[in-house]
Amino acid sequence: AAPLRYPGPSVVLLGCEGCGIPAFWRALRTERHLEGGGSLRVARTDRGEPSWRERAVQFADREAKYALGADWYLRRWPIPEGSLDVGIDGSASYLHSAEAALRLPPLFAPHAKLVLVLSDPVTRAARLWRGDRPFAEAVYAEATALAR
Repeated sequence: AAPLRYPGPSVVLLGCEGCGIPAFWRALRTERHLEGGGSLRVARTDRGEPSWRERAVQFADREAKYALGADWYLRRWPIPEGSLDVGIDGSASYLHSAEAALRLPPLFAPHAKLVLVLSDPVTRAARLWRGDRPFAEAVYAEATALAR
């Protein structure tokens, strides 16, 4: 077997609750082969972790995960030496995290791609609205959250 390298993710999905990251993730998983011959690699999960953790590592915005260190994060994507495969992190929660904005850039290779997945804020507010407050207030709260 070829020796492994640990470059971390080359693709990071950014978004917010209700913007479609899981659906986008499933579409990427369905068509995993990349132009040029490589494949998408999901994050390796540790024993006892839920299977969805292969999509959402949630390293940079969770103190307990961040405390594990950068090496722990990067080693979740073992790529065989000489392979064209790339790792993908689907931790959509990074978009709303000031900590993630500061912590992630030093970890990424210069060629890393950030993919921002958004939805219409009014449609998203309507989908998430639970009737516990006036709808106009929910839309305002959503717009305020996006402005952060």
